[in-house]
Order: sequence, then C-alpha cells, then structure tokens
Amino acid sequence: MRDGDAIESVVKLLEIVELVSKNMGPSWWRGQTSNWELRPGVFRDPRQRRHEGTLVQEFKLRARTRHSNCPPEDDLPGWLFLMQHYRLPTRLLDWSASPLIALFFAVKDEPLEGKQPETGALFALSPMELNRVQLGKDDIVPANSKDDASLLFKGIFEPKPDAESYNAAAIGANEIDNRMLMQLAQFTIHDTDKPLQALDRFDSFLFHFEVPAITKSNIKRELSNLGISESNIFPDLEHLATDLAEKYKNRPF
Repeated sequence: MRDGDAIESVVKLLEIVELVSKNMGPSWWRGQTSNWELRPGVFRDPRQRRHEGTLVQEFKLRARTRHSNCPPEDDLPGWLFLMQHYRLPTRLLDWSASPLIALFFAVKDEPLEGKQPETGALFALSPMELNRVQLGKDDIVPANSKDDASLLFKGIFEPKPDAESYNAAAIGANEIDNRMLMQLAQFTIHDTDKPLQALDRFDSFLFHFEVPAITKSNIKRELSNLGISESNIFPDLEHLATDLAEKYKNRPF
C-alpha cells in the first residue's frame, strides 16, 4: 500500500481497506475534497475560534425548540457532537467507521456550473495509534470520562496549560442523533490549528488516498447501487426529496 494511491472504483476501495486493515488494524475513514486540510471548522477562521464558547452557549439556548433529543445541559461533548452534525463549526473533525460512507463524502459534491470537478480525498486514521502518539494511551478516550476527556474539551472555555501537550485525540462518542447512527460517526477532537498532517509522526496513524475527479460520478452511482445515498446518510425529508429529484430528473417522459 502506498500513501496517495488512487481510488477509481468501489472495488479498488475494498482492496485498500484490506491493506489498511493489515497495516493499521481497525481504522476510521474520512472523505472530502482534496484541497481541504484535516483541520476542524472552528480553527479555519480566527473569528470562529475567538467566539467558540459563545457559539456553544447560544446553540444550547436555542436548540431545544428545534430538536427533540438534545443532550443534558451539562453534557458538553454531546452538545458538540450535535453541533458538528448540523454543520456549526466546532473543534471536532468527523470520521466514519465505514469506508463506503467516507467515500460518499469524497464524491458527493457536484461541480459548480462551468467549473471542473475537484479531486476527492479519502483518509484512513488509526485512532488508537493517534492516541498512543498524542496522549501516550493505547485506547480511544471516552468522551464523558472525568479525566482525559474533560481536559480535551475544556479548551473551549479556557486556555490550555502549557503542561498539557496533546494536540488531537480520538474520542468515543455517544450516539445522540440519527445522523450519527446512519453515518457510523466517530470524532477526533483538536486543540490546535495545526492540521493532522502537520503533527509529529502523522505517518504512523494517517494514510491519504486520491479520488480522481473523472471517476467521482461512476463511484457515486456504484455507491447508490449499494444503498449509500444522500437520503440514507441524512435521514430527513429534505435529503429524501433531493435524492428523489436526482433519481427522476433524467427519466424519459
């Protein structure tokens, strides 16, 4: 297996998954466009980082009238998971236990009119190796633990002491929303604006693969045939309507 190998079909993905499993063991997967760094949303804009705590508090104040299954008031990790899955910038980065779902996110974006499609990217992460390198621990950190996890989250509201040297870690998340369930959601939490690719010994826990732009349409069709579609990954009426409109827009009269 070579970092940067091209994924041109679902069959090629399955070959890579087998090799990743042999090299890294159980892995998490993330798909995106190739020009994004592996940096959480709140660290992509200094203004978002500056107001991170305020974003959390305002979301908590207004979410309960819009969502029937909000976390308890004092469950900060749960609130961040919910925020992340509804596209509010947080210090979390989304991953999936499913390489097929991750591949969907690498190919799902349609190019803007008059623009060429962008190359996709698929990343494989060893969560346990990341934590071994960053935290000196051999397992995934439970989000609601009172020791390690509380340190990982407290940087939202207060500066991190210099003695705490972690930059990113893989955390275990409670499923609190259907989107998390359908996407087999996993998360890393970050306390730095450095992307994962810039951390020490990143090549021991991270692999990168390209998805050529020319192959994205065919891969999207292959995934749809396997039941990996917008309305299944996002189980709501808006995405069901999007899927149905796409399905029938090119049908003959």
